[in-house]
Amino acid sequence: MKFLYADGLDFVDPNYNFLEDRSQPGREPYWDDEFMHEHLEEPPFDGYLVSRSIVLGHYIENNSFPAKYTMGQSQRLLRKGVRKFLRIDNPKYDDLMIMGDCGAYSYHKLEKPPYSPKTLLEFYSDGGFTHGCSVDHIIFQFDRNLSGMEAFRDTKDPDAGIKIKDRWDITQENAEVFLRESKQMTTPFIPLGVIQGWSPGSMAKAAHNLVAMGYDYLALGGMAVSAVDTIQVALEEIRKQIPDYIKLHLLGFGKVDQIDDIMDYNVTSIDTTSPMLRAFKDVQRSFFMPGDDSGLKYYASVRIPQATENAGLKLLVKKGVFSQEYLIQQEKGALTALRNYDQGKVDMGTVLGAVMAYTKSVQTNPKTGAPPTKSKMSGIKNLYTELLNDRPWSACDCAVCRKASIEVAIFRASNRNKRRGMHNTWVFNNRLKQFNQKGGINGSADEIFSDQSKAK
Repeated sequence: MKFLYADGLDFVDPNYNFLEDRSQPGREPYWDDEFMHEHLEEPPFDGYLVSRSIVLGHYIENNSFPAKYTMGQSQRLLRKGVRKFLRIDNPKYDDLMIMGDCGAYSYHKLEKPPYSPKTLLEFYSDGGFTHGCSVDHIIFQFDRNLSGMEAFRDTKDPDAGIKIKDRWDITQENAEVFLRESKQMTTPFIPLGVIQGWSPGSMAKAAHNLVAMGYDYLALGGMAVSAVDTIQVALEEIRKQIPDYIKLHLLGFGKVDQIDDIMDYNVTSIDTTSPMLRAFKDVQRSFFMPGDDSGLKYYASVRIPQATENAGLKLLVKKGVFSQEYLIQQEKGALTALRNYDQGKVDMGTVLGAVMAYTKSVQTNPKTGAPPTKSKMSGIKNLYTELLNDRPWSACDCAVCRKASIEVAIFRASNRNKRRGMHNTWVFNNRLKQFNQKGGINGSADEIFSDQSKAK
């Protein structure tokens, strides 16, 4: 099973000054920064997935979706190609897949996609993609207990006011046009037909139709937020309706700790940003490490927000609960104690005392000024004690931990948090490699990276 990282311009400043919490004067974002494969000194994935909506956005009355790329960045990607833009144009990266999709979530409230198959094909051609997904219209509603095609077909989607079946039809029609027109392209790439559906049966029917059209690589969409057992039910039905040689990609599969649950369905590839997102959003599991039996172990990172920037702390200062000087002193004390602990200069009691003192201020209710409860503080202390006792950053061999040491375990602004996300991605990728080496999936790398001569 191959793992693609969904691009979101996740780069870091390699010269970031952690002690002063700033970049060097004159730094130019993107040009002076490093992508994940650069900062980690090797790609922690088998390729990138790049969405058109992220690169170019769309601007339609009442439903604009701004691009994440700047105009200059998007033009550079289209002019120089994805490999040049992501700085993977070195021959050592030739085996990396570059898959594109349209980013269907960005227009889920529209009656129809803002992109035509022709428009998307031009994007793939200009970008030099190796693989590209057809234009789909995402279906969020899914009932694993429904059968066949009849149920739900007349139900209207609350977002766009169109029938759910209409989304299915649009996706199928676009796939047919997309495949036909892809054969006229001078730049070869491997097309993927996207599966959407509201039930196992409707997804299986969609997959059957796509194979009949001529696709040999399918992408399962609309299930990014579904439970893994629901995804298993869909995969089970789909596999019954398509030959074993047909490859399957799972769009947005974020269940990184349940990857083994889909191994039996001969899934060729997945894409996700979950390890990166968890570094920012998961309170208790923001730091990944290898666990027993090829599983993952999770730690909480130590939250040390900037006293002068944190919205809650600024409100507490404004209300007179704390002085700015007091919070800055606590913040500095916590950071110093963490670094001294990493260097063996202070013991566990000292570092926990400094960290928990600032944590109590951070956890104070900004609206009422009420201090956090004892149970809440006890829970946080237990999480931090486990992290500091195990010192996972010192046990990890990834380039992030070797370069940043304990800074990677501190939750504080994007340069630390993105580094932790890169570390998490590296750990997850190694776990997936272990599964693959144990024969957890069918199919070889040669089968997955289809020869470009087969590209339609």
